Amino acid sequence: MAINAVLLRKVLQQIETHPETWNQRTWRCQTAMCFAGWTAQLAGGRWVSDTPLLHAERGEPSYEALDGTNAVHPYPRAARLLGLTSDQADALFAGDLDLDGIRQQVAELIDQVHHMTIRLVPADELVLGEALPDGRPPLEIIEHRPGQPPFCYGTARGIELYELQDHARHVADKMGLLYVEPIDPAVTDALRLAEVSW
Repeated sequence: MAINAVLLRKVLQQIETHPETWNQRTWRCQTAMCFAGWTAQLAGGRWVSDTPLLHAERGEPSYEALDGTNAVHPYPRAARLLGLTSDQADALFAGDLDLDGIRQQVAELIDQVHHMTIRLVPADELVLGEALPDGRPPLEIIEHRPGQPPFCYGTARGIELYELQDHARHVADKMGLLYVEPIDPAVTDALRLAEVSW
């Protein structure tokens, strides 16, 4: 089963953008959902009225809910949609994770997938005096291959920062690779600031 890096990132982005709708301790309540609940929701899952259960999909192991509906718990649905083993799902869906813990779990899972993304140039690879206008290290497009050092496709030098994501997507498409939105808040902040100031 392949890890669905795009859906992992999409759920994390939902939680980061709308933290008031996230509660890692509940599958679903009136105002919030955990990572598994958001996974099911964003993948098109339909909830059984005001319950923390989903309508079962054809062929999905289910049980009969109180209203007679074939229902399924969000945990196995989300694990299947994300391509996770039970150990990986247990770690990601743990009720005691805070946002940094969620980011770490998502990053570790995405690291198992061959993909392209954007990262800050590591400090030990910086050229003397190299920095973004606000003093942060520059960004670079990398190809991540599990178990191997990342391969850099160039830094933001020569490419306007607001165009960097489109350029990274283009390079990934050209190479037949998956592009995954960056997870590091420093990178997402730099990209967001570039879009706003453009």
